[in-house]
Amino acid sequence: MIFDFSRSVVFCSRNRVFSIVLTVALLFVSGAFAGPPSAKVGFVLGGVFKEDKSVKDGQKNSWQALRVGNKLYEKDVVKTEVESNVGLRLLDGSKVSIPEASLVEIVHLYGGEGGKVTEIKVIKGFVSFDVEKQKSDAEFKFTTGTMVAAIRGTKGVVNAYPFFAGLENGKLDVGTGPADVRSISGGETVFYRKGDNGKSSFLKMSLKNSGKADFVKYIRGIALDEKLTMKEFMKRMVEADRQFDKEELKIKKPGEEKGVYKTIKSPADELEKEGRRFYDKGILYGIGIAAASDEITARSQSLSEARNQIGQSVMSRLTRYKEHYAKNMEGEAAKIWEEKVNAYTNKNLSGASEVRVVNFFDDVTKKYKAYSLMVLNPRIVKNALQEAFAEVGFAAENLETDFAPAMDEFQKAIAR
Repeated sequence: MIFDFSRSVVFCSRNRVFSIVLTVALLFVSGAFAGPPSAKVGFVLGGVFKEDKSVKDGQKNSWQALRVGNKLYEKDVVKTEVESNVGLRLLDGSKVSIPEASLVEIVHLYGGEGGKVTEIKVIKGFVSFDVEKQKSDAEFKFTTGTMVAAIRGTKGVVNAYPFFAGLENGKLDVGTGPADVRSISGGETVFYRKGDNGKSSFLKMSLKNSGKADFVKYIRGIALDEKLTMKEFMKRMVEADRQFDKEELKIKKPGEEKGVYKTIKSPADELEKEGRRFYDKGILYGIGIAAASDEITARSQSLSEARNQIGQSVMSRLTRYKEHYAKNMEGEAAKIWEEKVNAYTNKNLSGASEVRVVNFFDDVTKKYKAYSLMVLNPRIVKNALQEAFAEVGFAAENLETDFAPAMDEFQKAIAR
């Protein structure tokens, strides 16, 4: 889900010990080793920083660069520079991405000071996220100032100012307070704007591209135009929805001279289809999209994002790998194993193979945009699992045999 904010709110032992000693030990372990809840940094693109809490009040803010594997805790503040992005993974599996030029505070995490509440405050810019279905007694919300949106396991977008929220799927409650709440579902967008009578109110519309990050940028200019009557506004939004769906981009043909183009409907869609073909053969892939003032930078950043997406894919598969190869691995061993797999994979992401990159110049933004598809050699994943299992003393049977088909397919694909 994507949220773009400026001043709105979104709810969206093996050792045996006698009983007295054991009781004391358990109390000590639960307090000392459980630790506060945290969010882990899954990928970093460009300049991403965390506020240095050691700086005293009244002094100028100091920032520390974030790296993959870093943990963020309650009250931590994160900022992203232009053409930067950072992805976070929460304990429940929910994913939060903080795109460029944003400032975000992690107010509460489930199990922390807020109890069963997860609250992320978007101070500036926007946030994208895919929230897992919440327990009946849990609450996941994004806040900014005056709006409230309750998240119940959903994917979509929220724009801060002017405020609007849209969903690709799931459910979202948006409101200014308990007495003024609107619910939207997948394929719907709700706007909060002044009507012809000068009073602000909610307007809910069915738009095919609701909840898409790129669509937020596409319609933001219309939403900012306060001179439009409500009828004109609705007409412009419907037209924008249709135009966005039909939009054609001029793309350079690979290998041809600069200035020679072919027209395709959506490079992202084409690359996604191609990536799925790799995925069906057991090969992880990533798609990166970036924009920059020069073509080389756009290409480089898109490839970096594609590698980060592959890293996220590995993270999302860890549970499946663990259940398949080491069902009985628990506690500290499971934690060390996961960290080792992530560390090894991220260290070797530079070995990901470039499949295709599509570049074009956007006449609207006056920037070059690059779409890239990369795949990861299954041997890297297999080696990461082997090294991690060896670290915790587990023998993963059939690992080589299980990965052999995917490794063979990878070699064939790259050879082509």
